[in-house]
Amino acid sequence: MKQTRLFPTLILSLLSFLPSALWAQATPVSAVKAGRAPIEQVYRGLARVRPLLEARASGQFDGRIVQVFAQVGEKVEAGQPLARLSPKSVELDSSSLVLGGAGYTVVANVAGVIVAQTQTLGDVISAGTSIFTIVPESGFRITLSIPLQYAGDIGFENAATVHLPGGDIAATPSSVQPFDLAGTGFFLVEFTLTKGARVLGSVLAADIVVRHNDTALVVPASAIVEKAGALFVFVVSGGKAVETEVKLGIRTRTMVEVVSGLSAGDEVVTSGNYALEDGTDVTVVQGG
Repeated sequence: MKQTRLFPTLILSLLSFLPSALWAQATPVSAVKAGRAPIEQVYRGLARVRPLLEARASGQFDGRIVQVFAQVGEKVEAGQPLARLSPKSVELDSSSLVLGGAGYTVVANVAGVIVAQTQTLGDVISAGTSIFTIVPESGFRITLSIPLQYAGDIGFENAATVHLPGGDIAATPSSVQPFDLAGTGFFLVEFTLTKGARVLGSVLAADIVVRHNDTALVVPASAIVEKAGALFVFVVSGGKAVETEVKLGIRTRTMVEVVSGLSAGDEVVTSGNYALEDGTDVTVVQGG
């Protein structure tokens, strides 16, 4: 019985001589080093499409539309027949007066795409009334609404990508209006493109680079921890996690620019950081 009691005591005595480091379990984390790299912030918004130019095919005389040869969305050539009009008769007491001669054909005055038809079969029109609106395939303009917070960042050199049904087009602004005149919180940026008339009237997606830095100090976005409205990272130093407040610049989905609080080469925790406290013992098990 006496030997049984001595055994646990002996074990505890032996353990007391072991290094204290074996008792403290270091928290495994992933970490990477902060480094210099290009980074850019892209804003995606909805853009409206308008033509650079448009022409109207109109009636030359009074008359009634008796035939229509074209429709909205159709591509037409200059001189192509669009509609046939008959003379307009005006009743004057017991007789009638025929206006507009023997009738005539309205033709396309330019080559392009018909984007609107304002009069249709059977309508009686006066001389000069527009029947069709034609947009020449000479180009169009895209207007993108951008949050006012980026008004100081957008210039004529900002690269943009417009997503068209037939493929993406790269563009730079042709007009920048960095003022919120309508009280919406947005300002307008316009791009002039020279093809794509078939998308007129559409609402398209467009991406524009709003901020760019070729030599930014960057870390993965997963390294950032938010506490009480402030932003922090945990820097690995001497086997411990050192809580360090940082200020950010450009942010993307995967990377962020650190403008203060870190130096190039600092090793920051990217996984396991939300379980850490300032001074926690850590061991880096992998990078990334």
